[in-house]
Amino acid sequence: MSEPLAFLNEFPEDLRPAVEKLIISDMTTADIFIRLSSYIASLKAANSSSNTASDGSESSSKKRKLDTPAPTATSNVATSDALLTIKDVSFTAPQRKKLALTITPTHLVAHVAGGNAEFTIELNKVASIACLPVPDKAARQWSFCIFPAREEGKGDAEVRESIVFTVPDRAPKQGAFSGSVVGFLAESDTKGYVSLVSAVLRDALEEATKLVTPDASEFVSAIPQAHRKGEKAYHVAAHRGSKDGYLFFLDTGVVFGFKRPVVLFELDRIRRVTYTSVLQRTFNVVFTIAKGGDEEEDVEFSMLDQGDYPGVDRYIKKHDLTDASLSAARKAKTELKSELVNGEIPDKEMNRIVNEVTKSITGNGPVATSFDKMDLDDDDEEDDDFEGNASDDDIAEEYDSDVSGHTSDDDEDEEE
Repeated sequence: MSEPLAFLNEFPEDLRPAVEKLIISDMTTADIFIRLSSYIASLKAANSSSNTASDGSESSSKKRKLDTPAPTATSNVATSDALLTIKDVSFTAPQRKKLALTITPTHLVAHVAGGNAEFTIELNKVASIACLPVPDKAARQWSFCIFPAREEGKGDAEVRESIVFTVPDRAPKQGAFSGSVVGFLAESDTKGYVSLVSAVLRDALEEATKLVTPDASEFVSAIPQAHRKGEKAYHVAAHRGSKDGYLFFLDTGVVFGFKRPVVLFELDRIRRVTYTSVLQRTFNVVFTIAKGGDEEEDVEFSMLDQGDYPGVDRYIKKHDLTDASLSAARKAKTELKSELVNGEIPDKEMNRIVNEVTKSITGNGPVATSFDKMDLDDDDEEDDDFEGNASDDDIAEEYDSDVSGHTSDDDEDEEE
């Protein structure tokens, strides 16, 4: 029997031809039969060990019902029911190490060749996978980023670190990979590491779990790649604090990599987006991320090239991330200015607006405040994004997503 169908040895002899015929006619059934053969093998092993005592006599446990398979050792996860195993894969997270990669019907495993698993993740606990081109490399490479699902009630600090491994953009060498599904893959799937891994993962993952790659309809950079002229780039160079990296704008969210930890900000967790420090050559972007309940976290990325501003802004508008970008305080200022009469606002109307804003921000009742007169000069125009607990020296000019991103020469000189 050919190596890809070796697992059929676990089935009764009279069933093997029918199972083999079914698998050949419909490759999607192979995964089911592989799992079934693994289950049968575990039953045989458990039955053999439980029915034979140390002196060779039959044990009293012979009649025990075997409702579930015996627990599988960690080392066996990597070898017993492998759909695909690839040697010498470069992992960068959670460890920087060359290991063998194995994909089983239930797990993704990184392990020493022929040895125990270094780390693993259950495929039903994967939220999404992003396959991203690695920027600024002479030889083309792709990184697979495995993002674990978030468990309800757990914060960001309790979410497992993503698993990241990198493969070259070329065809695998002879003998570099093996597995039970290899004989069933289309020829196009085996022409490169990316297509090979992607094909097996898509078959093994749950239907709701996405494996995404960059798409020009989502974002493509306007900055030419000096080392690959004419080739599209799908990333934006950025800094998060002192850490440099790259932003990828995907249909599942925004990824920042590739230094640990590689993080995904899912679209449904991004509450609002604000542009800050918009200069002639660069700009910053702040994502306000939901952390659970009413808690939020502002994550700022700086030094994005101004040439990528239109593309980033299109992505943000496409996914309606600007709808919540105005805070209650900013909406109040907009409403207040719309009520101006000859540069002033009536006392009664002013008190109404202040009371409504106070309730929306603090949740408390109205405040009794009297305003005789309000002078809205040019300084108010510049203070639209003022945050109340910042000092005068710390106030930076901010721009919302619909601003074009240009500043005057005076602003540029002041920044320098």
